[in-house]
Amino acid sequence: MRSRGIIVTLIVLLLLLFAVLNFSSLAVNLPLNLIFFRVQAPLGLILVGFALVLSFIFLLVSLFRRAGQLRQISHLETELERERALVEKKRLSEFETLEGRLDERLNALEATVQTAVQSALAEQHSRFELSERAQLERLETQLLGIRNDLADDIGEINTAVRRSLPPATPPENGLD
Repeated sequence: MRSRGIIVTLIVLLLLLFAVLNFSSLAVNLPLNLIFFRVQAPLGLILVGFALVLSFIFLLVSLFRRAGQLRQISHLETELERERALVEKKRLSEFETLEGRLDERLNALEATVQTAVQSALAEQHSRFELSERAQLERLETQLLGIRNDLADDIGEINTAVRRSLPPATPPENGLD
């Protein structure tokens, strides 16, 4: 865009230089036919005037087009910023939703783990109680066996002691 402006400016300057150098030829009065009537006027100056008017119109059209482009760019930048803000808001909303879902899943997982741990502890506790009861029953059985063995041994010792003692004699005078 910039190089095109430079080239157009150089061409206009060269044409202006050409017009200044050949001003005497451009200012010569010539008979001109304007379809309905004839006039005497400098044809070169009229053509240079038309060229200047057309250049001015071209400049105005270019300026208006450029101003329209700048307005459109400004509008598009505003719209782009608005869309960016919407995208950012949507992204934050999605993050919040995702965070909520993750929190829900984490809470559910914690509850599942806690239930599993409590279940495992209860099962382990019941197994421990069963093994303790079984061991207690074995100890009671062993204790009962030992008591019976002791009673048998005491009975045997008692019998042996009675046999080894002389028989008791009744008192002689009847006094007890």
